[in-house]
Amino acid sequence: MPLPAKAVLTLPGDCEIRIARLFAAQRQRVFDYYTQSECLKRWLGPEGWDFVICDNDPVAGGRYRWQWRNPQGHELGMHGEYLKVARPAEILRTEIFEQEPGRTETIGWLLLAEAEGGTLVTTSVLFPTREARDSALVSGMETSIASSFDRLDLLLLMDRGDGSQTAA
Repeated sequence: MPLPAKAVLTLPGDCEIRIARLFAAQRQRVFDYYTQSECLKRWLGPEGWDFVICDNDPVAGGRYRWQWRNPQGHELGMHGEYLKVARPAEILRTEIFEQEPGRTETIGWLLLAEAEGGTLVTTSVLFPTREARDSALVSGMETSIASSFDRLDLLLLMDRGDGSQTAA
């Protein structure tokens, strides 16, 4: 089976969303872009929104809080706790989206596997109920993640691996 060059969303269970994408970069570099605040701020979040808060402590027991703001002043935030960080292969964390009624906690699981041509990133989100999962699906989550992945892909292509950038 060919590896996905674009984000592929599947629903492996009633309460889970899984998204996979291949990146043409070494696993350690992809992991760094998921854990270093200066990297996260360059690619993660909805298209056209500014990443205004990026508090991030990617160690087991560490906490994070991320917040974005759009040009109209609306804000979107999430926070949680890192449950497991196994460099460069896995991140497990709680996720609470602050704008949700009731602020449902989900579990986010990120796996990075070496693959021919780069790194296969698989993100799974486990929701407490099917209704919560379905609400996330209709929220535009898939489009936002695909857009973020496209930005990450471009940054990884431009980053030579030594912290410097090539011209776009």
